[in-house]
Amino acid sequence: MTAASPATAPVTIPKALGALCLHERSIHVVAAAAAAVLVVTKALAATPFAARAEPALKPNQPNQSRAAPMTVVGMLCGSIGSVPKPFLAPITAAMASAETPALM
Repeated sequence: MTAASPATAPVTIPKALGALCLHERSIHVVAAAAAAVLVVTKALAATPFAARAEPALKPNQPNQSRAAPMTVVGMLCGSIGSVPKPFLAPITAAMASAETPALM
């Protein structure tokens, strides 16, 4: 490497660990035990709701009440009328079937 960008030293494991203080050890033990208690508490709270949960949807299952149109024909129709610039408006036509009336 060049002097402007020297190579960095790889991450290494410490060769010697110093003696841990007594309060450092107790904090680590309490934090691990508290995390385990929280996980168990959340799991126990979710258990009653799991029996009433609805099954998951299929990946491609539609959730709309009406199906999308099968074919769409689109075109741009333009006109130069009384406006100084051309006016373009999209026109879209789709084949659709009449909705079925709700049963009374």
